[in-house]
Amino acid sequence: DTRFFFVLSPPLAKLLIAYGARFAGYTRDCFDFASLGADFPEECGVAGAAALRLVPATMGSLTVLLSYIAARLLSLSPISALLAAVLLLFDGMHIVISRIAMADAILICLSHASLVLALVAFRRYTAMQRKPALMALVGAGLFSGLALATKWTAIATPVLLVSIALFGIPPFLPDEPLPVADVAVLVGAMALAYLGTFVWF
Repeated sequence: DTRFFFVLSPPLAKLLIAYGARFAGYTRDCFDFASLGADFPEECGVAGAAALRLVPATMGSLTVLLSYIAARLLSLSPISALLAAVLLLFDGMHIVISRIAMADAILICLSHASLVLALVAFRRYTAMQRKPALMALVGAGLFSGLALATKWTAIATPVLLVSIALFGIPPFLPDEPLPVADVAVLVGAMALAYLGTFVWF
């Protein structure tokens, strides 16, 4: 099909939802989304709708675990980190965005993954372990770029990580800023992940 619709956001989230639905058995025979705003037919059944929701639901579930890990990396006690994860688990907005076929749950999960890897990297720098820190920093950059490739509103994630890396903002990076070359690696990983999704598209 060569018809195109103007869509404000980058293509990654829609591709992930489409491939997840295809993996779960969804086919175009049921509903081909030929026009915007059309009702989802009842004959597609619950399985058809569930297939479209597979990726956002999985990402929404992973975000709860990532929020616990991020809280622990920020030196919260296990009880406090668990409370943070439980509050997210029962947050009404998080429940809603995790059960519909939209990009928001994917964006939040990728941003959380980026933050977790950045926190791991910053801890390794503090412990003077540059090689594992750089590997974690590359991972943070890749996930941050993927978050941006999901929705441009995720621009806050790369800006936050680069700001922390450049200026050493406590409690994320309490000692000193990262070397400029390492910040360049972080930005390069972000750009690679972001631009790479358009090649896939």
